[in-house]
Amino acid sequence: MHTFTNIATASLLISAAGLAAFAPEGPTTSPAAPATTSPAPAPAQPAASKAAKPAGPGPVIASTGVVESAKKMGDTAPDFSLPDAQGGTFVLKDALAKGPVVLTWFRGEWCPFCNKQLIGMQERMKDFEAAGATVVAISPQTMDHTQATATKDNVKFHMLSDEGFKVGEMYGVKYEMPEAMKEQLKKYNLDLSKYNGGEGNALPLTATYVIDQQGTITYAFLDPDYTKRASPDALLAAVNEIKARKK
Repeated sequence: MHTFTNIATASLLISAAGLAAFAPEGPTTSPAAPATTSPAPAPAQPAASKAAKPAGPGPVIASTGVVESAKKMGDTAPDFSLPDAQGGTFVLKDALAKGPVVLTWFRGEWCPFCNKQLIGMQERMKDFEAAGATVVAISPQTMDHTQATATKDNVKFHMLSDEGFKVGEMYGVKYEMPEAMKEQLKKYNLDLSKYNGGEGNALPLTATYVIDQQGTITYAFLDPDYTKRASPDALLAAVNEIKARKK
């Protein structure tokens, strides 16, 4: 297995600087998020040069259509069961019987942005628990890598392995990597099939959902740029909105 330092370096190089040259023309897709009021109009911006291209991995990933295929706010969250690094099997409907569920996808233990997100959520676990929410993270990697991630990041919440990517397909977050990404991974000797049990060309959109007890997605963060993640504060606010509606 590659050392985490080498893998992290590779992932960082695949970010803004590494994929900018492969970014297609056109705007990125904004993340979906709950809103109670109409946003104020954005100030006018100077026209971009025709030669300029959007920087970062977002446009490349958005070109796969995964943002359009992903479940959105207002959709019903498909029920599922997956093996849990804590032991046993996690079943979504059983968790929803207890309260809202915060569900996030991460790419794998090799991704430093994912590790940072998982650690940040663990640091706020007391707040999520106080709000009555169950926190769940899913990746397509095998259970041994999921358990290694949980140990390395000291994660105590549910860490699930979606081997075969069936749940990712149900939620529409699975995408086949564009050639630009495949070439970058080859350059840095990062073989995803070693992590994902044969699914070497597919990754999940790093989507995060908040699901109410009726199984409805009330918050959806769908930014195609994997360097950007839903903040714990935003997720807690979405959970507290669900609680407020019940009063």
